[in-house]
Amino acid sequence: MGGANDSELFPVCLYSVASGEKISFGKLYFAVIKTIGQLPAESEIKEVYFKSDFPEDNLTYPLIQPLLYKKVTEYLEKRQLHIR
Repeated sequence: MGGANDSELFPVCLYSVASGEKISFGKLYFAVIKTIGQLPAESEIKEVYFKSDFPEDNLTYPLIQPLLYKKVTEYLEKRQLHIR
């Protein structure tokens, strides 16, 4: 099996994004991944790499992703969860 094989999901919040008259809704989760395997040969994910801080360049949605990241950090602080 590829990708995250053993993980635990924590629901962080619901969110919406407006673009013109179109509104999209989503649910943000935080995952603790215990084991990770190789990606399938055919995948929309180009690569997986691990960082200890938020990547601020080359974001797919640079106006949205920093806000979602902030929501996750607030969630972790509120619950006193420390992730390395």
